[in-house]
Amino acid sequence: MSKLKLQYILLILLISSLLSNCDSNVESKSHTELIRIKIGSNERDQKKDILNILQDLSFIPLETNSESLIRRIAKVENVEDRLYIHDQMNDAILVFDIDGTFLHKIGSIGAGPGEFIDLQDFCIDRSSNEVLILSTGKRQVLRYSLDGIHLETSNLPFQSWSINQMGTNYYAHNVGYFDDQNTNLKIMGSNHENIVNSLFEFPSSLHAIGLLALTGNITSNNEGLLYSDQTSSYIHQVTLNGKHYPKYFIDFGDSFWPEEERYEFEAFFRKAQNRELNFLSNSYEEIEDKLVFGYTIKSTINGKPTPLLNAFYNRSTKQLFDHTNIINNMSYVLLSPPVGVMENSYFISILYSESYDYFLDKYENDPLWEELFSSNPIGSNPIVCLFKF
Repeated sequence: MSKLKLQYILLILLISSLLSNCDSNVESKSHTELIRIKIGSNERDQKKDILNILQDLSFIPLETNSESLIRRIAKVENVEDRLYIHDQMNDAILVFDIDGTFLHKIGSIGAGPGEFIDLQDFCIDRSSNEVLILSTGKRQVLRYSLDGIHLETSNLPFQSWSINQMGTNYYAHNVGYFDDQNTNLKIMGSNHENIVNSLFEFPSSLHAIGLLALTGNITSNNEGLLYSDQTSSYIHQVTLNGKHYPKYFIDFGDSFWPEEERYEFEAFFRKAQNRELNFLSNSYEEIEDKLVFGYTIKSTINGKPTPLLNAFYNRSTKQLFDHTNIINNMSYVLLSPPVGVMENSYFISILYSESYDYFLDKYENDPLWEELFSSNPIGSNPIVCLFKF
């Protein structure tokens, strides 16, 4: 082989290598296929009672006493026979057994050792069976035993708004666009000392206003992590090796926020506040080939806005149940969007007695709910609902 020909081959190999490494965090399109879930496209003859869609439906009324009062549940994690519950309004993690008996709290508000000034999010470290609490205000992650003993506190080099474990060795942080490096998702090692990956760049001129209470999310799944930008209708898969690709697109037709305007947060907020658009909420969970997600539509009930609604999608059968083909509306509107998954692969939703009372004169009642809420009236703690579909 001539020297010139050998140099030519080496040059081609070098160029191929450079091209293959270009944007190395993005999965090749040939290996992935975007799943489009079209809301509101179901035919009338496909309607089904939600109580027939949900399987193995069960309820856990949470004990109500002066120490265990809960206002609003943001996340639930399950470890064996315990439920770890984040009360977003009271900045507290409460622990209940599987029957709903209150056991204890994890940590407390304060400025002393093992205390936090705010509690933005939490997760369970499945490799060490420890509780990690995220304090956004102090840029800290506080680590506790499952029984609530403070173990250590780590300082973060950025401000994080949500935390999830990825696999057994990594943690994902959503910075809510408040980041000097202009990347919204940070992947950190198990000791929270080093950033191993920074994903999802955003414009340096961006003015963040904090919409994570409405839209944008991260949640663990069996491949790593699901992630969505605020205002976006795309849900991305982030794999354990740091690759990412758009996995789902929630198609609302003409009434959704355009992707090219996804950083126009203030305009989005005004539209969302006035119920002038449909959008993907900040709540979704995936178990194997099943996805449950919350969304909002441009609609009212007796002149009042509808609550967040649920959609149930089976990736294997490509079957979707949403507000257009689900009957038994009282059951449908009572279920909150998913707030977690059980270790035995059940989805977790929440029922509030205040919601039941609100919808009583708007939908036909069901004996199931009448019996359940007669034992758990207004003033009682929420009810944890477990289901498959």
